[in-house]
Amino acid sequence: MAPQAPTAKVTKPGSSGGGSDLAAMIEADNLSKFYGDFTACRDVSFTINRGEVAAFLGPNGAGKSTTMKLLTGYLAPSIGSARIAGYNMATERLEGAKHLGYLPENGPLYPDMTPRSLLQCDIRSRNISFKVTFGNANYFVGSRNLLLAQSETTLHYHPSKPI
Repeated sequence: MAPQAPTAKVTKPGSSGGGSDLAAMIEADNLSKFYGDFTACRDVSFTINRGEVAAFLGPNGAGKSTTMKLLTGYLAPSIGSARIAGYNMATERLEGAKHLGYLPENGPLYPDMTPRSLLQCDIRSRNISFKVTFGNANYFVGSRNLLLAQSETTLHYHPSKPI
């Protein structure tokens, strides 16, 4: 029998399910992801309201990354639903993504792109005004001491390696 992933049920202390004037920003409702007989996460349910700070803690293989991918719409759940700012990430991902900033541990880098070309690609793909944001990209690259690395491709970058 395959090992079972832990089940997560999180309840806010003192909450009774009503009377809160806080808006739910992140909601997981019985999220589960199965790969054949392997369970990556099972029955993950919680709500994080506007202004709250939360963290996932657990050992490797506990389902933290899978849960984040399910919440952000990068993976479709086998069972359950995820909502960001009230938008169902399975059916309204683009609207939900407007309220979300998420950088996975191994972010989507294209090995043949420079940091500047990657920023330009992101700017264009999100239909952001290029004229305004190119100056912002120049500032970002310059303020992070990336000017020397602008000619290198992202293939050379790693989170543990300083630029």
